Amino acid sequence: MMSFINSEDADDKVAAVVSSLRRLAHSDIDRSFFIQQAVAELAPYATSEGSVNSSHYSDWLSSLEPDLRSSICRQLEVERYLNEQSWFADASNEIRWPNPGERIAEFHLLEEVGRGNRSRVFLCRQAGVGDRQVIVKFTHGSPVEADVLGRLRHPNIVPVHFAVEQSGGLSYICMPFLGRSTLADFIEFSPSDAIAPRDLLASAASCHHRPTDAVYTEFATEAPPSLNTRDECVAWIGWKLALALSHAHEQGIVHGDVKPSNVLLSLGGSPLLVDFNLSGSTFHSTEAKGGTLPYMPPEQLQSFAGASTDAAYDQRSDLYSLGVLLFEAVTGRLPFPVEPSDRDRRELACRLFDGQRGGPPQVQSINRRVTRNIADAIERCLAFNPAHRIQTADELAAILGTEFGARKRITKSFRRHWFATSAGSALLFTGIGISTAFALSRPPEHERLYEEGAALFRAGQFNEATIKFDRSLTLSPSSSASRFNLGRSLLKANELTKAADCFLELQHLEKSARGAAYIAYCLSLQGKMDKAASWYAESLKYSTASPEVHNNLAVTYEFARQTGLHHADQALAAKKHLRIAQSLLPDSPTLSYNRLRMELGLAETIGAIITDETAHVAEALAKTCPDHLLVQLNCARIFVQRSPLDKRRINDAIQCLGRAVALGYRFPDDAPEWRALHSHSDWNKVVEHARSSDPALAAAPPLPRFLEPISLIGDEAEIVPQ
Repeated sequence: MMSFINSEDADDKVAAVVSSLRRLAHSDIDRSFFIQQAVAELAPYATSEGSVNSSHYSDWLSSLEPDLRSSICRQLEVERYLNEQSWFADASNEIRWPNPGERIAEFHLLEEVGRGNRSRVFLCRQAGVGDRQVIVKFTHGSPVEADVLGRLRHPNIVPVHFAVEQSGGLSYICMPFLGRSTLADFIEFSPSDAIAPRDLLASAASCHHRPTDAVYTEFATEAPPSLNTRDECVAWIGWKLALALSHAHEQGIVHGDVKPSNVLLSLGGSPLLVDFNLSGSTFHSTEAKGGTLPYMPPEQLQSFAGASTDAAYDQRSDLYSLGVLLFEAVTGRLPFPVEPSDRDRRELACRLFDGQRGGPPQVQSINRRVTRNIADAIERCLAFNPAHRIQTADELAAILGTEFGARKRITKSFRRHWFATSAGSALLFTGIGISTAFALSRPPEHERLYEEGAALFRAGQFNEATIKFDRSLTLSPSSSASRFNLGRSLLKANELTKAADCFLELQHLEKSARGAAYIAYCLSLQGKMDKAASWYAESLKYSTASPEVHNNLAVTYEFARQTGLHHADQALAAKKHLRIAQSLLPDSPTLSYNRLRMELGLAETIGAIITDETAHVAEALAKTCPDHLLVQLNCARIFVQRSPLDKRRINDAIQCLGRAVALGYRFPDDAPEWRALHSHSDWNKVVEHARSSDPALAAAPPLPRFLEPISLIGDEAEIVPQ
């Protein structure tokens, strides 16, 4: 606990504040906002000096409910320490924050539901999209969190609709409204509450739900299985959060502030990580970060306390914070309680650091019902030395996930209900037979969603297909088929960044030619040629039989600047890849066109000779695509370049130029590239046509430069789930 300023009127002032808070507690206000409001009003009276003891302080808040009093006291302890840190000084007083009732852009602010040192969070109604309810987080400065969340796509991480950065003012992030409760509400559920263990998650998730809430239901989260104890609920939550952190770490992102209030509970009871505003890189870092004191790992706390350290702050730091969270959830207390300090401002951090050095209490010494498997996992996360912790979120997820294996759950159920199981064995097996027959008669839910997505994809309804594949992937995260076709649907819907992220996740899972090729294809369409070239080269390490990859790599070489090759070498490499591509797919107009452009570029820049073979390719392409202006124009240029060695190609050149003019091509009379055609009998006719003001004919759409690497899809061409 902490003490208050020792002044004669402190009691009266605090009593007035508490009286106001008591009235507020009986109103229809969000619980988390109430706690924040209480901390904001009481914090000015807290100080590191004074003679008021802990019991007196507790007496002031005795009229509030015990769980509220506990939460307010704990937050005040942290707030006092943070306010004493000069680098963490609150600049919020300098900012004009919006208030409920205001309209900002398309948002009508309904109520404030949260706040941070440099942010305010509101439940809003968004005009123009059916007045849906959304969460909008206003921040001062660039919305870094939106950039982070935009790279993450996981069913246990809150997504972002969009973000707007305003120069010199407040920026904001718009997110779906998924519910009001957090994991802190679950932790504070008293064991004496008349709630069955299997209903704990659902009850905690809906405890603050209001009839007027329009929670977004399109974001699919996996409903919890049948959980029979509080400890099973904690293990399941830990499993899901470990999977979410694993995804973030794979993207190079450390959360930096894992704690119960940063874990939202959807109405279905599924945990979702929020607040990536303090996130950093998974690579070695020793910078001091913000955070919440009781959940800080030693390497962060040591830096926070001002001590020099070479300890790495990386993904293992998130696992430490998750370990604190899980310890608190299964035992009802923190592993290293935050003690008051009335002396040096850094003493609180130093004492907490010393407590961490001694290691956590044994979980089973506090809660004997916790399985050894879960207890070991939590204690390993809380190792003082990062090298002694569980090293990856994947490893932690694998450990906690074993708690939900089919055999283990059947064994637990049998032990829990052995008498009923023995007495009703005949009925049980009859029921199993009927249930099995019914289950076998219909596909699993994720396969049904997958098939619906496949049908929508074939029908060209790519946005709708994206939703189905996304839901299927939520229910079956290991399905590479769902992930791959989600990426293809996003690609067809022109969501290139999201599609690239999806294929990148696929590449982390399976390390294949198709994953690398589709990442490169998305980058190509975005004009990021240097990065695309490296991913196409990566794809060719797994398979060299894709004509599309050879074609696309050749085209990226035409535009890329930093590939490790000299420009002339890039041109020759492009020519080689186009020849390979055309040998694998000889009837593709795109391949022929790209090859002609490449040959033409080499002829015009380094004086390469246009071969008779190349002229034959141009002749065939000109006949195949008579309505493509650029095809006709570039074929004419090929024939002109070949004409010194083959005079017959002058006729082909004049024919192609005439078609290009008919399709709208115009050129000056003295254009040097056509000088070789001046002696042709039809030259004047072409020139007169080019001078005319007749409207051009409608030309066919241009050929694509890049090809989707469908040859690497394999069975996915039929969109069959794996």
